[in-house]
Formats: sequence, structure tokens, C-alpha cells
Amino acid sequence: MGSNIEAFISRDAALLESIASEIGTRCFDLPQNYLLVPVPEDAMPEDWRDAYDEFSDLDPKLAEHARSASSSGAVAYIEGSTFAGDGIQRAVVWRDEQVAWGPTHTCNLEQDAERELVWAADPREGAINAALRELGVDATGHLDEYAALGLDAKRSTEDWLG
Repeated sequence: MGSNIEAFISRDAALLESIASEIGTRCFDLPQNYLLVPVPEDAMPEDWRDAYDEFSDLDPKLAEHARSASSSGAVAYIEGSTFAGDGIQRAVVWRDEQVAWGPTHTCNLEQDAERELVWAADPREGAINAALRELGVDATGHLDEYAALGLDAKRSTEDWLG
């Protein structure tokens, strides 16, 4: 069984509310005073080749909205999918209306590392955990930053939306 996530994460409620309003969804509370806005499928590009900067599911207009909204705080976009242990993660962080970190694209299989995908042998070094560290997520007492925010409680973006 696989899993997937496409979401924005920030501590700035107004910033995430503007993104949620843009795509017709809502914010969810996470530990450590973070919030999550899941990105519904209808807010994603129809063709992955039209996505922002080598991402699969980030619409360039939505990326621009997040970038401009980051004048009030940092925001990360995370995207990940796994199937039978194989996984790809993509993430970017905006702050002060510019890219502050990334975009980074990682995979957990060395043979999949090509072009934009970087092999992350240790799951804690995947793009999503690295972006969450950039935001300031504290993983103390947890397997990693992803678990520290409780993101492992749902298997898919649709589970957040449902």
C-alpha cells in the first residue's frame, strides 16, 4: 500500500488561510503550533509537466501565491509519494517573498537518482524532513520531523481532506 502528501505547512495562520482560500480547502492544526493546508487534486496541474520547478503536483500559480504570501512568514510546500517502500519527496521553502531553501527532490532508491532526484539513503535526509527542519520543526522524541508533526497519522492528502 502506498502513501502520498501534497501540502503547505507554516506557523503563519494568515498566510496559510490565504492559500486555503485560494484552493478551496482549510487549515489543519499540527503539533508545535504548525498548520497544514492539504492541496486537493483539482488545485493541481492536469499534466505534471506543467508543474512548478520539477514538482509533480504544484501549480505554478499556487507556487507564486505562496511565494508572495511569504512576506509575512516562512511556508513550505511538501510533496511525497511512496509505494512498497520506494519513495520520492519534493519540497521548497519560501520566506520574505523568495525561495529560502530548495527546491529539493529526493528518492530513497539509489538507482532512481537521476536528473533532479538526489538519493537520500537515510529517510531523515529526505526533502520533506529537511524542509521541515528549515521551518524549525523539532524532532526530539520522534523518529523524524515528519512524525513530530503527526503527518504519519494519515496515508494520503485525501485523508486530510476527507
